[in-house]
Amino acid sequence: MDKRPFFSYCETIESLESLSKLIRELLSQEMNYFSSMVSKPKLGEIIRIANQEITDVAKAEKFLQMIR
Repeated sequence: MDKRPFFSYCETIESLESLSKLIRELLSQEMNYFSSMVSKPKLGEIIRIANQEITDVAKAEKFLQMIR
């Protein structure tokens, strides 16, 4: 699987095949979408607490858990 950063997908799609390939690549990636309306102090607290976890994955999981 291609490990390009998301912004590299922002290119002109010139054919149905390239669109299809791009969609397959995006859907095959393990991603989490989150949206939240919290104040900057609360967001800072969430980040500070999540940052206490050891691994990046654990930090991400803690962050996502706390913004729900």
